[in-house]
Amino acid sequence: MCLSEASRSPRTREASIDPIHYIVVTIGSAGDLFPFLALALTLRALGHRVSFLAPGQHGPWVRPTGLPFTGLPADEAVLRDTDLWHPTRGFGVVGRATRPAMARIVPFVEALPRDERCVLLAHPLALPEADLCRAVQARNVDQNPDDGGKED
Repeated sequence: MCLSEASRSPRTREASIDPIHYIVVTIGSAGDLFPFLALALTLRALGHRVSFLAPGQHGPWVRPTGLPFTGLPADEAVLRDTDLWHPTRGFGVVGRATRPAMARIVPFVEALPRDERCVLLAHPLALPEADLCRAVQARNVDQNPDDGGKED
């Protein structure tokens, strides 16, 4: 299920219909964190279950909101790498620095209840892991003959 499908029917606090578990994943600086945090808080206010995965150093901003927070490893030394802002080598620096954090996303999704409807809202740099999570969910549907392999 994609976000546009999940958001077609309006939900209110008073009448939460068919809540979904949103797993919000971001990496990077506070400039990356705060837009995802605002989205997560809005989804929770609409009656959805929300889990938030972000670099551990963002915990002081996320934990006070009451959202379930999973801190991801972050290598702050990346900020001192002279190739970070290089037009061709910069993405390699970011990719190497984020690998340990991204490796935790798929196991997080695999540990969710198989029958739980969920949507992964991910930072663009986490899109490869989002695709792997989609494969995990598809496998779970295929292995659950009770519902005929159908998604709601």
